[in-house]
Formats: sequence, C-alpha cells, structure tokens
Amino acid sequence: ADPNLDWAGAWARRFGAHDPQKAGDTVLLFAGAGHRAKQWPLSRFLDISGCIKEAGYSPLFVLGPAELDRSMDKELAHKAEQQEFTIQMVHSETLAQVSSLLLTARAVLGNDCGPMHLAGMFGVPGLVLFGPTGADQWGPRGMKVVSAPLACRPCTSTTARIPCEEPECMAAIASDGVWEALEPLLRIPSP
Repeated sequence: ADPNLDWAGAWARRFGAHDPQKAGDTVLLFAGAGHRAKQWPLSRFLDISGCIKEAGYSPLFVLGPAELDRSMDKELAHKAEQQEFTIQMVHSETLAQVSSLLLTARAVLGNDCGPMHLAGMFGVPGLVLFGPTGADQWGPRGMKVVSAPLACRPCTSTTARIPCEEPECMAAIASDGVWEALEPLLRIPSP
C-alpha cells in the first residue's frame, strides 16, 4: 500500500493513538450532538452510567461549549439528583482536552457527534448511537453502532433537514440493548 494514502497511520504518528495498556477505567459519555434531534435521552445515558458503575468502571460525562450553551450540565445534574444518583462531569473547552481524555479512556459511548469521530480516529473502543442520520454514511471509524430498526430511519442525509423535533428513532433505542453492546467493549482490550 502507498504510505502516502495511510491516513490512519499518519494520524497516529501526528496526534497519537489509543493504547489499551494505558487505558484507565474511565468510560467517556458524550450525551450531546450538533443537532438536538440526534441526542439520545439523558435519562438513558444516566441508566448506562449506572451500569458502568456497577461493572466497576468510572463513567464521565464530557460536555463541550455547545452542551454548556444548552445547559445540559444543569439538566444532567437535575436528572441525576431526581434519581438520587451521583455523576461526574467535565467541561472540555479545547480539542486538546478532549484528545487527552480520549487517549486514556477505557471506552466511549455517544451520539452521532464530533467527539465520537475523534475517538474513532484515535482507535478508542466505542459505541455510537444513530437515529435520523445513517451510520453507513456518517459512522465514526471503528465504532460499533446501535440504532432502532424503524422503517423511517435514516430520514436525512444531512443534519440540515431532520423532520422530527424529538425523533422516535432516538427514543426507541433501549438502554438494555446499548448496555449489551457496550459491556463487551469494557472487558476486552482493543486490538
């Protein structure tokens, strides 16, 4: 193969790659997305956060500027308090901060969003949730995908024209199916 076409190798040499031997017990949760319609319900992320804790790992919600602008930190804290649940959150302002978190993470779980693509580029084991957009077109490199088997999805080839304000395709993704797909990624080191 032409080394000039080895973009994954070039990325790893320039920015680093996930090393399973250096991965801690932190599982990063990216509950936001560029479009609200691509977000899985926060209560489900909290459900999975509990499963992660019970399995002996440390869930960490990573919130960027868009999530803070939408007050997702307050909403997450409120929902966690209602469930008498303690969560950990970090506010990530820069790409360097997100990259640092990703390189030492055990695994990642998130919506179809930029940080999940970055995780895929680093080779972090992960699970991405897809609803209105198609994983075949937009899926991050190397990530497992979970989506609801609804006839109406994917309903858009871009995020510019998502017809539903609260898509059933995101609400129909069950917590138990997500945990079933995520849990093996925590136990088995990535290749």
